[in-house]
Amino acid sequence: MSAGDGSTAAQRTHRYLRLSLALIVVALLTAVASQVIVTGRPPLLSISHYFYTPAGGVFTACLVAVALALLALSGRDAESMFLNVAAVFAPLIAIIPTGYETDAATPERVCPADTPCVPEEFLPTVRTGVVVYIVMVVIVAALALVLRRIQRQRAAGTLIPVVLALVVAVSIGLFAFVAPLNEGFPFNDALPLDLHYAVTIAFFAAFGVVPAINAWPREREAGEAPVRPWHRAVYTAAPIALAVDLVLMLVLTPVWPGAVFWGESGALLVFAAFWVVQTIQRWNEPDPRSLRATG
Repeated sequence: MSAGDGSTAAQRTHRYLRLSLALIVVALLTAVASQVIVTGRPPLLSISHYFYTPAGGVFTACLVAVALALLALSGRDAESMFLNVAAVFAPLIAIIPTGYETDAATPERVCPADTPCVPEEFLPTVRTGVVVYIVMVVIVAALALVLRRIQRQRAAGTLIPVVLALVVAVSIGLFAFVAPLNEGFPFNDALPLDLHYAVTIAFFAAFGVVPAINAWPREREAGEAPVRPWHRAVYTAAPIALAVDLVLMLVLTPVWPGAVFWGESGALLVFAAFWVVQTIQRWNEPDPRSLRATG
């Protein structure tokens, strides 16, 4: 059914999903900013540390919403595949928290000195989240494989995220529950990097490929919106900005504790900027790529 502007229900669904992703970033940054204002303290070491504050519920909800929206924007092309890969890691950023920040404002130290940890009272919540993640991945993967067969899909891009999600779910389950791999969970002794930052890097790496794909010149399909020069400029700058942002975080963190917080904030703004520009570009597409029947 068409609206007054001639758009179809599928087009409006596509638009609203895309707009919701940009608004999720606004919601997350607003929750963090409100905590900074209310407490009167400088920002915590990272946005992820707000998991332990009254903003924690918004933090978790936003990341789950991001995953759902990215999965809903499914399709058969490389861009959709990487969005689905990003969706695999997005909820884990909230499910597996970073280490608790202790400082002079904390009445008592809950972690051993100079050792990151998740306080004991949070571990049951973390492990419950891991169980729910594993169960949901198995269900969604099974549904995806059934739909792939029913719809006679052959594109590898529809299968790769399913396999990856199952591998990630099994791996997280092993590191959370199986000894001796679970020693120190979620700061497992068997891993060189804690699980929270591993999934965070994986999320932004997968997403960073998406603007690069859009910046690359290719033959457009019938009905696809053209890529204007200013669109391409943003699509080219976004992955470069994300890469520079990551390098600066790694280099500056040892000498500047706030590097991670501002680096994560910058990465979120790059995410939102790309998404807004691409939404503008594709606003009037009669047959959005992410809503086409796959084959």
